[in-house]
Amino acid sequence: MSNENATDSTIVVRNDVGTHRFLIEVDGQVVGYTAYEQFAKMRDFSHTEIAEEFAGRGLAGILVREALSQTKRDGMAVEASCPVVQHFLKTHPDF
Repeated sequence: MSNENATDSTIVVRNDVGTHRFLIEVDGQVVGYTAYEQFAKMRDFSHTEIAEEFAGRGLAGILVREALSQTKRDGMAVEASCPVVQHFLKTHPDF
């Protein structure tokens, strides 16, 4: 996924399968992640973190939305141990 935000930064979210993390990059720099445990047909998201200097830009929402979207595309169920993901799911019932 790639987006342009108000500051014209390039935002990319990608699944780093080896570390079980979806990473979010801003202009090529990794600035956050959401970690998950993967089971046969389910991903349990356990922790989400955005670097402090990038806080307040809506990056956690972009990251979680894309991680959940890709999980759905992969045909997997979602479990949310992470409070950030729990909040996202409560405020976005379409997921």
